[in-house]
Amino acid sequence: MSSLPETLVRFRSSLEEAIGREQAARLRGRRRRRRLVTLAAATLVVVVVSASAFGTVRDLLFGNARVAVRGSATWSPDGRKIAYVVGGWPGGDFDVYVMNADGSGERNLTREWGLGFDIFPVWSPDWRKIAFVRNPCKEAGVCARTAYVYVMGSDGSGLRRVARGGKVRRHFTGQGFCPCAPAPAWSPDGRKIAFGSERDGNVELYVMNANGSGQRRLTHSREHESSLIWSPDGREIAYVSDRDGNDDVFVMNADGSGKRNLTAGRGNDRDPIWSPDGRRLAFRSDRDGNGNLYVVDADGSGLRRLTRHRRSDGDPVWSPNGRTIAFVSFRNPNSDVFVVNADGTGQRRLTRAPREDGSPAWSPDGRKIVFVSKRDGQYEVYVMNADGSAQRNLSRLKEAN
Repeated sequence: MSSLPETLVRFRSSLEEAIGREQAARLRGRRRRRRLVTLAAATLVVVVVSASAFGTVRDLLFGNARVAVRGSATWSPDGRKIAYVVGGWPGGDFDVYVMNADGSGERNLTREWGLGFDIFPVWSPDWRKIAFVRNPCKEAGVCARTAYVYVMGSDGSGLRRVARGGKVRRHFTGQGFCPCAPAPAWSPDGRKIAFGSERDGNVELYVMNANGSGQRRLTHSREHESSLIWSPDGREIAYVSDRDGNDDVFVMNADGSGKRNLTAGRGNDRDPIWSPDGRRLAFRSDRDGNGNLYVVDADGSGLRRLTRHRRSDGDPVWSPNGRTIAFVSFRNPNSDVFVVNADGTGQRRLTRAPREDGSPAWSPDGRKIVFVSKRDGQYEVYVMNADGSAQRNLSRLKEAN
């Protein structure tokens, strides 16, 4: 078990000293003795509690509000569970949680002694494992200590560090995380994990076996690489590279060969995501002055703009059947979840909350969308039907605070 935090050690010592003084004074009386015994027993319980229990004590003592982290909620491939990140704010650690798709059975899989944060949980294709990024720093800004890629069972068992990643930037709001190296991504067959690392200076992309062996560098450039994602057939990897001050979407073979720029042009192209059939990629671009959604064929042809609005659109996510794309728009002006047909028609707004809604993710059967919202005063995990109906809070973090 990890060593006790300094605060807990001081707390224990003060209790022991108090008990010693009382005993030295030979205080008598059944009531006083009963209080001392109770106090000593309470101290012993605190000393031997597990890391998970200490998290609860910490929250009670310091008042950290538990909030969901935007962009962290993802469905398990079997559709039965949702992984997400919960953080204590201000100044708390961040942990990977899992709950059933109906919001029941919430479990903290990575709670420690309040040392740093665990972010970016990603399910393995067989839903039996979760990869994530762990960083020991909690302060805002850039953490000087390196983050690592870990893999664990979907129940939190078998935790294992598998690769060195990069530093992580934590926004001052406590909500945003910008990995200086991209988050891990499982290959469709679950045998490999692609990830980003600063081990060779600048951020480059690597691939390894799921157990951490056979690590191999895929990119060799002076640019910053990010946002990697495997094609559905596992033969290619899309990613974003900063070239000459602009971000472009690239595709390469899974072995690092055959790199090609799909979106070369003015502006920044980000958030690439493959269509379920692997023939196209959707992405966000500000090439026309503000952020809008575009699609492009996997060979770089057929570039097409899907949304046209003076406010920013982004975070595209294909529906499992490839007919619809969910996205986030700031046109109201708070962010809301929208959907649009893959050909650009049928655009419609799904959420209408007074505060931010975002980070949509489709259920594997395409019937529901999970998202993160601040509509009730703090960020929580919500779910709704694909048509926007039946919106409800799954995480209930505000009630638990």
